[in-house]
Amino acid sequence: MKTIYTLFPEVLNLNGDSANSLVLQKNLQWMGEQAQIVPISNQSQLSELIHLLKVGQKGIFVTIGHGSAAGMNSLTAFDDQIRSLIEALVESHTPAIVVGSALSWARLAHSVKRERISEFAVAKVNADGWPAEALGYLNSELSVVPVQVKANVILTLLHGPFLAKNPSWVERILELMGAKTQMSEARQTAQGYVDEIWRIESKH
Repeated sequence: MKTIYTLFPEVLNLNGDSANSLVLQKNLQWMGEQAQIVPISNQSQLSELIHLLKVGQKGIFVTIGHGSAAGMNSLTAFDDQIRSLIEALVESHTPAIVVGSALSWARLAHSVKRERISEFAVAKVNADGWPAEALGYLNSELSVVPVQVKANVILTLLHGPFLAKNPSWVERILELMGAKTQMSEARQTAQGYVDEIWRIESKH
């Protein structure tokens, strides 16, 4: 059983970022893998997830989405635990995605601000073992690289959800989760839609 953990999906889902978990679950199911999505919504659940990472539990993916200013303020009591979670993800090389405002917990969102950019973007990425580019919607005033990878943790300003538009990134995640990647009819159909999205959005 593969397990996809989603942090506070009722709050950290401003641009549909929690759907990254659904995209990954669907891809696993298309490959005949059992996959569950587990929401993390309190301190005890956070502590248990951190423990699993520290003991080397495999077959895990974690989604930490983007939240509004009010949403982020509502989670301040969890700041230290979420920072510890991201540190544990990096130390254990467990695949995960951290999006938008959630980058503040990864200590990336306090960078110099610039004029807000709001556009579809194809980001160039330099990370060993990962695809060289990614498509998504960039809507940010932060002077941060749009996509980077730190020990298998995807740190991105791109919304979308990210994984729906970037199946090559899904392939890498599936590999890291220990799933046997294979092409099914459903995945081929989905790829056709993705190709069309890239054709349209990459030119804007």
